[in-house]
Amino acid sequence: SAVVKSNRSGSSYHSYIKRVRIGAWRRKALANFQVGKTTMGMGWKAVNDAKPYLAMVLLQVGFAGMYIIAVASLKAGMSHFVLVVYRNLVATAVMTPFALYFE
Repeated sequence: SAVVKSNRSGSSYHSYIKRVRIGAWRRKALANFQVGKTTMGMGWKAVNDAKPYLAMVLLQVGFAGMYIIAVASLKAGMSHFVLVVYRNLVATAVMTPFALYFE
């Protein structure tokens, strides 16, 4: 079988693939040494593993809180349209700092 040459300083295609694979292994190893993985101990790993579950619990608490506020305000006589406007204003006020920080 013929050896295919690459543009990378005359090395063969197979050695190029080996270097790419080693590079991917190094990137993975370096990613494991970020904060919260191996350098901070087992406590941070448990916190990182529990983050999705904590996010879902907080989401359900938010839904329950919105439901309680909506029922109480509608029983007090608030218009459905006004409730939607207030809900969107509160959501905008809560999300804007995150959007500005992460963007």
